[in-house]
Amino acid sequence: MANFEAQKSPDYFRIAWQSALAAAVCLGLPAGLLLWLILLQQIHHSAVVQQVIAFLQAHGLYSIYILVVSSIMWSYMLGRISGYRPWGWIMLATAAGILAAWFSPVANVDGILYSYRPDIPIHLNYAASMAGLIGGVTLFVGLA
Repeated sequence: MANFEAQKSPDYFRIAWQSALAAAVCLGLPAGLLLWLILLQQIHHSAVVQQVIAFLQAHGLYSIYILVVSSIMWSYMLGRISGYRPWGWIMLATAAGILAAWFSPVANVDGILYSYRPDIPIHLNYAASMAGLIGGVTLFVGLA
């Protein structure tokens, strides 16, 4: 009985909010970086922000590489938060999911929407693209 009392149950609320915070910082911020920069440029015109936007649009793969590196950091943080020691599997699944989703037809949802509806607001077009990419990554992480 003493052994049972010494073993504490995990604090699921703490695990949930720390995991959500880690996902927002490590995955959400890099994934939505271009969108936030474009929105910032629409509100406050800045030459520096315009140069960063032009660079990221000209070199789209850099955004994906930044996201893959950030996913490695997220996997490590998730392993530390949850106590799941083999976090390398989550890292591999997340990185593979990001790359597979990016090079799949799901990544071109924004181009397809724009070709049929060029008047669609940029935030809705970007949200549709992110939904496709996040769905692909979620599938791979779930399989891991």
